[in-house]
Amino acid sequence: MKASLSEDKTYYLIGKDRFPRLSNVVTVEGPEFRTKKGQEEVLKETIEWGTKVHLITALDDQKKINEVINIDLCKSLEVWRDWVEKYVKSFKAIEKIVFSKRLWVAGTVDRVGKIKGDKGYSIIDLKTGSLYEGIGIRLAGYKIMWEESQKTKIDRLLAVRIPRNDPYNLQVKEYEANKYLKRFEECCELYRSIHT
Repeated sequence: MKASLSEDKTYYLIGKDRFPRLSNVVTVEGPEFRTKKGQEEVLKETIEWGTKVHLITALDDQKKINEVINIDLCKSLEVWRDWVEKYVKSFKAIEKIVFSKRLWVAGTVDRVGKIKGDKGYSIIDLKTGSLYEGIGIRLAGYKIMWEESQKTKIDRLLAVRIPRNDPYNLQVKEYEANKYLKRFEECCELYRSIHT
């Protein structure tokens, strides 16, 4: 089934159906964006940087990259490569669109892979900003959408943070799925009640 992000990036097209983006359904922001002056500029800059890091690491994981000119991106990529080499056995998916017909939502999961020593698969979400509570809701959403659309069970939800200003201070946080699954479904129900 063909899946793509709409041109205006407001929804996903899955076959002939339109699905709202997970990021629109779950509108939780990290605390850093609520307390700073000029939050729109901070948010825009953070999103642009995160997009660059996601792109460069995805290309690298797919073996489609030759060189990186930006020194800051080089540092982030080096840290990511080191972490992947040390902890990841294999990737099953990289930047894969997943969806739930039941909950009427779609999104792009950063990575699904096997962590060395694990039998099952993990959602691996790459972050450049802070690791806040709302990420657990998003990861639970990816778990639901992956399991429904790909028919493969997810055992762990991991966020891997590579801070822009200190990339060598990589952090990994595991989120407990059972704590967030119901909250994600409630977000979907609320979104549907407003938009249908």
